[in-house]
Amino acid sequence: MSPPLNLHAKFLKLGKFSLSCFTTTVIKMLINLAKNAILTRLLGPEARGAFGLLNATPSLVVSFGNLGFGLGTVFLITKNKADLGVITGNALLYSILHGILLACFGALFIYYEDSFVGGHNHLLTVILPFMVAGIPVLLAQNMGFDLLLGTQDIHYMNMINIIATLLPLVGILAFWFITGDLLLSASWAWLGSMAVVAITAFIHVIRRSASLHTSIPLMKEAFSFGLRGNISQFANAIVRRVDILFLSHYHGMQEVGFYAAAVSISELLLTLPSSIAEPFMPIVMGMEKDDGAYFSSMLIKYVLAVMSVICLLLALFCKPILLLMFGKEFIPSIAPLLWLLPGMLPLALYQFLKADMYRLNHPGLLSWVSVIAMAANILLNFLLIPRYGTSGAAIASSISYTISTGLLFICYCRLTSIPAKNLLILNKNDIALIKNTMFKILQRGAKKD
Repeated sequence: MSPPLNLHAKFLKLGKFSLSCFTTTVIKMLINLAKNAILTRLLGPEARGAFGLLNATPSLVVSFGNLGFGLGTVFLITKNKADLGVITGNALLYSILHGILLACFGALFIYYEDSFVGGHNHLLTVILPFMVAGIPVLLAQNMGFDLLLGTQDIHYMNMINIIATLLPLVGILAFWFITGDLLLSASWAWLGSMAVVAITAFIHVIRRSASLHTSIPLMKEAFSFGLRGNISQFANAIVRRVDILFLSHYHGMQEVGFYAAAVSISELLLTLPSSIAEPFMPIVMGMEKDDGAYFSSMLIKYVLAVMSVICLLLALFCKPILLLMFGKEFIPSIAPLLWLLPGMLPLALYQFLKADMYRLNHPGLLSWVSVIAMAANILLNFLLIPRYGTSGAAIASSISYTISTGLLFICYCRLTSIPAKNLLILNKNDIALIKNTMFKILQRGAKKD
């Protein structure tokens, strides 16, 4: 396959956005490191587990009940299907009405979840109201980010991403001064931060729109595309979150706290691929079939090479990193952290393969793959967590990530007719291309200075 004529231009655009995203992600990572270290040390394993449950539950409900409208919105914007004012008006109406509906559904879900987590723990009394309130707010925040992503307003999205990361830390300290209860303060800060980010994102996009309108046919088109991919989003959320529910049921909040600490460190590995994958999706979705396939294959090879080195380094230095961040009390987090690492590499690649499935208009295929991985994950959690606890949860996650990425990789190779080795092995031309692109990005940055 020959490279597209505008490959350098696409790489420059992606490089500019990725550099912005990476800088933002590093800032977020540093803030999160401080926030997680402070919060985890002060809360202790049990309360940290309760806060992890608070974060996980609304995410599951929103992933299940959002009907893929956000994904459909990104698709409509990238394909220039309608005026931005109409798409934004639809998104605002959807966020309000569907947010109320999901909050009602979430209250019912949380009622039954209360019994699933092994009885009514006293910490649940604190977080239950925030679980319900967080569902519509999280939906609105996600919708705001989808609008910014679709319009490729990456720099503004990065700015409010930093705000979203910093606000909870500031809010925890402010509310703690008022309430004197750290878990309650963390819950208020979590909810308030999402609300501020959602409002800020919508206001910014509305200002770019000439006027707000709604369109039922356009809503149907967004749902039509999004519903085919929504199963994938929900299944992926299950794989990423359901292990916490199993752990809380079989082993209690303390084990959840140990596992949450391991997950928080392992997910730092996704800093680099996520900063590239975020702007990659709207760029590649707007490309033609052959150009997009070549562009994607180049990115996948680079990410694979770099992530392999990063995973190895974290495996070697995971113990001192964990002790530095959380202290000796969280030594039990080392084992699940090591078991999570093999799954981080396929999880990083999955983001790029997923974006290409959307570009090729195969969100349904992506959903089937995700459902298979979800079924495997639930079965593995059921078999491994009762006996092996946090290590069992980590093993189940790594296997599930590998299954989903492996299946998607096979489908992608067949759909694009790209040999597997062309997606896995860097050659001299690939290295030369990325060097030239990076040089041009740095050269442009120097000229601006």
